[in-house]
Amino acid sequence: MNEAETRAEHIDPAIKAAGWGSVDGSRVQREFPIAPGQIQGRGRRATPKIADYCLVYKNTKLAVIEAKAWGKPLTEGVGQAKEYAAKMAAGPDRRAFEQILANLLENALRHSPPGGRVDVSARGAGDRVVIEVADEGPGIVKHTSTYKRPSTSGVGATPNPYLSTTADRHVDPHGSLEESWFGLRVDVTPGVWERSRQVTLVGQPAYAMASEDLLLHLGVHLVFHLLMGKPSLVQIYDIALICQTTPMDWEALLARSVARNAASLLYAALHLAALVFGAPVPAQAADRLRRRCPDSLAATIDGWTLADVMQQTQKPPLITVRQRLARGVAERRETARWTTTWQGKWAVWRTAVDVGRTDTGKLIGQRFRWRLGG
Repeated sequence: MNEAETRAEHIDPAIKAAGWGSVDGSRVQREFPIAPGQIQGRGRRATPKIADYCLVYKNTKLAVIEAKAWGKPLTEGVGQAKEYAAKMAAGPDRRAFEQILANLLENALRHSPPGGRVDVSARGAGDRVVIEVADEGPGIVKHTSTYKRPSTSGVGATPNPYLSTTADRHVDPHGSLEESWFGLRVDVTPGVWERSRQVTLVGQPAYAMASEDLLLHLGVHLVFHLLMGKPSLVQIYDIALICQTTPMDWEALLARSVARNAASLLYAALHLAALVFGAPVPAQAADRLRRRCPDSLAATIDGWTLADVMQQTQKPPLITVRQRLARGVAERRETARWTTTWQGKWAVWRTAVDVGRTDTGKLIGQRFRWRLGG
């Protein structure tokens, strides 16, 4: 009896008899990704580590099971299962953590004035360690393309795109909360203004989004950041902070995410916030969102780690046309996974057909014209 037969005739019935998959909050994830294969260069990776089964209860991974052929010793897969379990319990990848800290220090040194000071501190917070990096640079803003009022006093323009240092009114240029990438469009704008509430900010009247609208917007925005390969740790932290500090009507949030075709994106965002920053996401809410995801996409999301986030947002630059074409296909394939309709998938792939409007198509056209002219 080979491994596949052992699974079908022995392991699957035993797991089912124990209540996994039928007890509320429990589920069985098969072919669960533990770690991507080590990068070997030239776009190649070693064989990834994948567990045969992962047992999950209320969004917490409790155990892994490794199947072996029926005739092999009972201890054959124990070491492998223990290794995989240890990797799941180890928390964020050490190399990814080192890269994050290196990026923070490099940014602080780059933007500090000559003779400036960079302070690095660490403190305990329960079972966690909080590391802070502070510098004397001018600071950064969340949106790099936001209007910034020019200086009229010679002191320099305010580094904050939303409020000026003198409390002048400022209008954020966002007119919509729609996100779009390669033809994938998700719009959570409808109803946002009606559900907003009036607040006073630095002595000025303003409108604040309802908590559920804010969390949904941040979740959708995060996933689009990842699809685009943009830095995303700030977005993950924002989501965790909202979950920890803001009262949330989870029923309303879930209903709103379904109505806007954003349940899969919200599930992915909450999964990362819980994984990286320990966001208190109710297990029932996470389970209900997960059921709205296609099985293959849900399995991918469940396997995401901090290392995956870092790898997605630190891709090497594109040098050749062949690299551009290969990445264009890969990114469209990944983007198309986030829509469940054929119309949505076609909207993604048709962007590849309309070659004249893509950066790669324009580059090929320029080279072709250059050769003709030569």
